[in-house]
Amino acid sequence: MTKWIKKSKEAPLSIHATHCPTKDRLYERCVKLVAKNVHRWRFAEFDRSFTDFTKKINHPPCLLEALSIRDSEIPAHCKLFQVSSSKLQELQLTDVTLPRDFSALVGLNVLCLRSVTERHADGKNLPITIEMVRRALEACPNLVYLALEGEFTISNARATTRPVVLKELQNLCLSPEQGQNGALLSLIDAENCSFFKIQFRERPDEKPQVWKWSTYLRGLRRAGALRIHVPDNHPMVRIDSMEGLCRVDIMYSDERRSYNVAQQVAYSIMEAILVELEKDSALTNPIQLRFGQVDVSCPDWRIPDPAWLRLLKFLQEPIVDPSSGEKRWRLPHLDSISVLDSRWLKGYLKQFVTTREVAFEAGQAVDRITEILREHPAIPPTDIFSEVVAYDGEMP
Repeated sequence: MTKWIKKSKEAPLSIHATHCPTKDRLYERCVKLVAKNVHRWRFAEFDRSFTDFTKKINHPPCLLEALSIRDSEIPAHCKLFQVSSSKLQELQLTDVTLPRDFSALVGLNVLCLRSVTERHADGKNLPITIEMVRRALEACPNLVYLALEGEFTISNARATTRPVVLKELQNLCLSPEQGQNGALLSLIDAENCSFFKIQFRERPDEKPQVWKWSTYLRGLRRAGALRIHVPDNHPMVRIDSMEGLCRVDIMYSDERRSYNVAQQVAYSIMEAILVELEKDSALTNPIQLRFGQVDVSCPDWRIPDPAWLRLLKFLQEPIVDPSSGEKRWRLPHLDSISVLDSRWLKGYLKQFVTTREVAFEAGQAVDRITEILREHPAIPPTDIFSEVVAYDGEMP
């Protein structure tokens, strides 16, 4: 390594360091050599090894643009962050403990905080506070990517301040502990966000306030065409643009609850999204429904409809258009359906298609249904529209 470092002269370095439990002499020499060249670091990633390097760093980096730290503790007055003209644009902290009054979350374009704690005066490590997250967002107005995961400390005092406006934010990922999504969402106003992923760990009778996250759905209106994915083996829903410009992923997980209950909650959230999107006027985007491997519940009144059937029924409910005052279907521009397996769906799809075809004005009908061959996904989907319309079998 010494020869390579010398041969590369003053070229910027990309560092990836993993913890060495034996702490042998070779490891120590490598750490010392890399730390000595901290002024050349451009990208650095430390996996359980950060403290080994901080002990050897004598001056702050001047080229560092991206830093990732995992499973470590950042000491107070760490020289890696002591530079007024820092070029640091990307910071990812995972299972990291911060010193008290850590102030390096400034001027970033990418910020990922995953299970981050803070060392308190009494020696305890507690989850970082929502207020600390707010200060970081205010100090990083040009954030493009933001991920907040794990547990956060929420004050009992009622928040009165307005959300932080992040006009440049394109990608937002939230996966906090149970009941904390609302507090995080209320911090952020990101009307230009195109990719939004949120994981809920709530009780089945709890649903987040729609107003707290409707701001992230505006990008869906700007998409040329939308696709609504119906899950197969995951309690999640996805709404995305078919040209890949924007996406909303919503997942629900609760190990104490059944898959069916979790999926029902995910769909409750998606229904709320669709209602919010059409609150003022109908979506004008062409829309496709895409079904994965569907399941069929037993004919038992105690078991609710599977999520895919619930969605079909939801989209068969006519509503009054708020702008025209006339009745119409939800998502009137839903024009195609794609399925992975049509065995259990044909009867329900026929009912859905014929219902939307005979009521209200023209142009609100589905005119294309295709089936994807699971064994040969590269083969273009098969058109099964006429097969569905002619189906006269049972509906399981």
